[in-house]
Amino acid sequence: MKKNRKTLMQKDDAESLRPNRGLFISPYQSLTNIGWQNIQLATMKNIIDAYAFNNVKEQDNVYNLNSLLNRTIRRLSPYINENVAYPLKLKQIVKRHKINFIACNFLDFALRFHQFIRTQEIPFLIFCHGRDIIWDYIDPKSGHMQYDKDFFKKLDLIKHQAYFIANSNFTKSQLEKVGVKPERIYIKYFGLEHKDIKKEERKKRSLRLLFVGRLIAWKGPVEVILAFIIAKEKGFKGTLTIIGGGSLEKECRRISYASKYNDQIFILGSKPHHEVMELYKEHDAVVAHQRTDPKTNQVEALGVSLIEGLSYGLPVVTCASGGVSDIISNGYNGFLTPQNDINAQALKFIELENNLDLYNQMSRNAIETVRTKFSKDVDKQRILDILEYIYSTKGKV
Repeated sequence: MKKNRKTLMQKDDAESLRPNRGLFISPYQSLTNIGWQNIQLATMKNIIDAYAFNNVKEQDNVYNLNSLLNRTIRRLSPYINENVAYPLKLKQIVKRHKINFIACNFLDFALRFHQFIRTQEIPFLIFCHGRDIIWDYIDPKSGHMQYDKDFFKKLDLIKHQAYFIANSNFTKSQLEKVGVKPERIYIKYFGLEHKDIKKEERKKRSLRLLFVGRLIAWKGPVEVILAFIIAKEKGFKGTLTIIGGGSLEKECRRISYASKYNDQIFILGSKPHHEVMELYKEHDAVVAHQRTDPKTNQVEALGVSLIEGLSYGLPVVTCASGGVSDIISNGYNGFLTPQNDINAQALKFIELENNLDLYNQMSRNAIETVRTKFSKDVDKQRILDILEYIYSTKGKV
């Protein structure tokens, strides 16, 4: 006799009476595809009953949005999927699992379901993250604008029916620029698991800097290295470690090798998330140089690695760009310097190294920032509050 086995995402029968029963939709193929999506799902797991991704094997409460049939239909016309296949699929999932809200990652992906959004009363929450709200984003491969007239036409069709979850005030302002009503936009930050960090006060002078993230233009790894070199020339005693891979890795290594401080710059490539967490413990400050990418116009909509660094008591030195100001308060839990001003950033490296009292206060403030603003508990309550408000005001906004 076969035993009934539950998947990790199945729920106990007792949970069928819960007021929130969600369907989570994402283009990513698995729950472990990206780190920040894991963080997002960890805070929502008790209110999600079904999942739909591209290119997954269907089982129990996991559904495939990119089946062979969908791919075949797309070759004929994408409009058949959007107007017939997708609405039918979502209606079946909603009925089977008694879904009463849908959470979908990325605005551009959500627009595939515009017909369903327009014709169904179930709340459809679109989580906006970054590139999906950079309206003048230029594709680096083609050199063309990412979003065309068809994109904005579909957005106009659903912006009065859908609800938009912004990860920062910057993202909210971008949505308002294209006519989304402020009352349909809700800011919800990422929440990290609370760590009972009791960071010892720093007494030694040397400051160990850590960059974590993709090595791409709008995160500024090249600028960080150049600022570090300038700081060394001015007497900075510390080191710089860079974690991540990307299109600028060769350039980062070239600049490092050409510098006489190469033995104090450690470019380690990509690392598993658990190893990155250990590296935060071994460093004193997180650094980046968030800015507008001059080729693509991409900016940082939030910055999860900055929040992770703060959670370990690491002050942050970066630039006032995009949604970074939602995380870093200049002079409180870090420093924000002007974009592309590597001299100003170098001076902040030196100030943070030399002023131990300032550093230790910023370290305490960093931990407090995460506890009060970016904790998992705060995040969980925020999504529940958003859903409650949507249910209570449905049809009024």
